[in-house]
Amino acid sequence: MERLGDPRERASYAIRTAEAVEVVAPATAIAALREIGEVPHPVAAEELGRLLQDSDASGAAAAYEAAARGAVARKRKARLFHRAACLWQDGASDPTRALAALREALTLQPDHADAFARARRLLESAGDAAGLARLFEQRLTAPIDPASAVALETERAALCAHLGDHPEARRALARAVVLAPERLDLLERLAGLRLEAGEYPEAAELLVRLARTTQ
Repeated sequence: MERLGDPRERASYAIRTAEAVEVVAPATAIAALREIGEVPHPVAAEELGRLLQDSDASGAAAAYEAAARGAVARKRKARLFHRAACLWQDGASDPTRALAALREALTLQPDHADAFARARRLLESAGDAAGLARLFEQRLTAPIDPASAVALETERAALCAHLGDHPEARRALARAVVLAPERLDLLERLAGLRLEAGEYPEAAELLVRLARTTQ
């Protein structure tokens, strides 16, 4: 393969070689794909990841990340970063690399359900309130059902208050109230935040709404 100077030709040759021998000589298939070096070809990198995923989780995850960086379509890039993250988390037990890959996937596809769930669990385990607040904010930029949006805005409001960002806490809770005006607990909580901030006219309006609703 050294005689093939064009990286694309080398990658194509490696892929054909790997496909031809992977059943009878998987080590030869892996070696052929690794010989490409930095694996500039996303298909070759993805193929390497597939061949490694049962025996070398870290190597497979790195290959999938290389494939993602070389891919063009956003959903494919997100899928590959997610696959890498699963291997970092479940196979290699490397939560730091897993979270980095999940963040890449979610930047490309904020509504990727499993990537969001995994990132949330990792951030909760690390006690990273700021990271969780950013994760929720990012998720809310993509289409989401109203009930889930209310839940995330409410949780984000609590996180922002915990972090000392009281203006953002009020904004998040206000958005939750708009989405769920029947939630008296949210009205009461937002009124309390308005009072604490000295926003008396806004707080009074909310308290009047609350009083009328409970009559």
